[in-house]
Amino acid sequence: MADGGESVCSPDGLDVPRSTLSNHWRILREAGITQTRQAGKARLMSLRRADLDARFPGLLAAVLADDRR
Repeated sequence: MADGGESVCSPDGLDVPRSTLSNHWRILREAGITQTRQAGKARLMSLRRADLDARFPGLLAAVLADDRR
């Protein structure tokens, strides 16, 4: 999601129980970090980058830069 794309609620390659993943997505959505849109039966999530950058300038860039070290 950090690269500007959308992610499905159950991405391939994650070895996490579905209930844990659902809880994680709910927390991110309720915190205003992600947005979710319905596309048929799928739910697609994306990072609310513009909103986060406007509210907290530089925070997202700092968090993502630290993650890539």
